[in-house]
Amino acid sequence: MAKESEPPHSPAGRWGQLVLGVLCMVMIANLQYGWTHHLGRERTMFGAFLLEGVGILLLLRFAHNPTIFVVLSGLVFFAWGEIYSLFPATCADVFGKKYCTTIYGLLYTAKGTASLLVPLSSYLSQRSGWSAVFMTAAALDFSAAALAIFVLRPARARAASGVLIPDAMGITRV
Repeated sequence: MAKESEPPHSPAGRWGQLVLGVLCMVMIANLQYGWTHHLGRERTMFGAFLLEGVGILLLLRFAHNPTIFVVLSGLVFFAWGEIYSLFPATCADVFGKKYCTTIYGLLYTAKGTASLLVPLSSYLSQRSGWSAVFMTAAALDFSAAALAIFVLRPARARAASGVLIPDAMGITRV
């Protein structure tokens, strides 16, 4: 006899629904952030980082409610989707298309390197509790939102004007 799938009210069924919902939100976010030419990339990044920070703070406050937890998790993952469409295009705008593939590779290397901070968050959770981890993540989101407007936007405007911008090693783009 064929094995029946888990009923939706079982823990396995709930996790499956959560995973499916999160994957759908990330896919929708990737499509949504492709239409940013109406708002501008930096404003869209600002909104996404702000939305993510608020979502994380709300998760901290309302995580005990399963329905709100799922909705807020989807909201946070929706905001995470912008990195895949906006960052590579913005890097190409600022540093030029000649090094686009190198920059894209460095972007993904940086994301992988950031995973090395997981032990730091584990240490922080042991010392101060999970609230400190969520508050730190939200603070970093709010910082990234401010950087998108106050640092990235002027840098991209200078790049569009033709003014040479040195990179981290002092080499100007061509």
